[in-house]
Amino acid sequence: MPEYKPQTIEQKWQERWRAERAFEVTEESSKPKFYCLEMFAYPSGHAHVGHVRNYMIGDVVARLKRMRGFNVLHPFGWDAFGLPAENAAIKNGTHPETWTLDNIAHMKGQLQRLGISYAWEREIATCLPDYYKWNQWIFLKMLERDLAYRKRSSVNWCPSCNTVLANEQVVNGGCWRCGTPVITRELEQWFFRITHYADELLDGMAQLGEWPDKVLTMQSNWVGRSEGARVKFALEKSGARGAKSETRGAKSGTQDAERLRILDCAPRIPHPAPRITTGSKYSPPASTPSTAPTSSSWRRSIRSFASSRTHRRIRPRSAPACRSSPRRIAPLA
Repeated sequence: MPEYKPQTIEQKWQERWRAERAFEVTEESSKPKFYCLEMFAYPSGHAHVGHVRNYMIGDVVARLKRMRGFNVLHPFGWDAFGLPAENAAIKNGTHPETWTLDNIAHMKGQLQRLGISYAWEREIATCLPDYYKWNQWIFLKMLERDLAYRKRSSVNWCPSCNTVLANEQVVNGGCWRCGTPVITRELEQWFFRITHYADELLDGMAQLGEWPDKVLTMQSNWVGRSEGARVKFALEKSGARGAKSETRGAKSGTQDAERLRILDCAPRIPHPAPRITTGSKYSPPASTPSTAPTSSSWRRSIRSFASSRTHRRIRPRSAPACRSSPRRIAPLA
C-alpha cells in the first residue's frame, strides 16, 4: 500500500472539488432538498480545535444526505459585526476592518484545508454592507409598524468586553468569553414587540415534531407568554344593601360602613394614637398637642389600625359627630 501523504493527496482532491463545484447547488433540482447550517464563526482570531469539532459534525450530516440523494445546501458565513470583533482589534492594535477581514481569509483557508463541503459561492460576512443593509431594511419596516421601540431596561454587562450578554452567556456569574464577573446595568435600548406574536410562535412550535423537547422548552421560555387574571373590586355603599344584608347584623352588614367612617375621622384623631383593649374606654384630650403628626401620617396609622383584628369589635358611637369632632370609642356590647 503506498504511503499516505495528506499534504499532497488532500490538496489534490480539494482543488478538484473546487474546480467542479462539487458542493454548489441549484434550486431547480428534482432531488429532495436538505438545508444544513452550523453556527457562523466569530473571526476574532484563528480556527482552533473547537471549530474543527463543531464543523466536522455538520459536514458528516451534509455528506451523508448527499450520499442518500438529497440536494444539500451547506453554506457558511462569519458573525463579524459588533463589539467582540472591535474589542479584539483594539486589543491587537489593529483597525477593526483590517483585523476582521484578515482573520476571515485565514480561517477560510483553514476550513478549506479540512475539506469541509461548504458551498463557498454562498459565503457571507455580516460586517459587509451587502449583508447588513438587509438587517437595516427589516428594522425600518418593523419601526414603521410600531414593532420596534426604545426603553430603559436592566441588562447583563461585561466590564471587560464592554458589551451586553444574554442570560445564556453568563456562566457562574461571569462572562462566557473572558470570565470577568458580570454586573447589572441599566441601558436605553431597542426592543421588538414579539409579544404580539406569542400565540403564533407557540402554535408554530407544535409543527416541529422532530425537534428535541429540551430545545422546544427553551424556545417556549424565550417567547415567555404568561396569562394573568382581571380582578374587579367593588365596595357596597351604606344603606343600599337590601333585606339580605340587613339580616347579617353587626358582624357583616355594617363593617364596610364602619371602616369608612373611622377612616374619614383619621385626620382629626389626636396624638397619641389610641390603645384599645377589651373592656377599656378612651377619652381623647381636649386639645391636640403641637407635635401631632401630619394628617397623612395619621391616615396611614388609622388605616393600619382599621384593618386590625381589634377594630372589628369597635365602632364610633355617632358617625355624624365623628366628622366634626373626636368622640369616645368604646367596645361593642
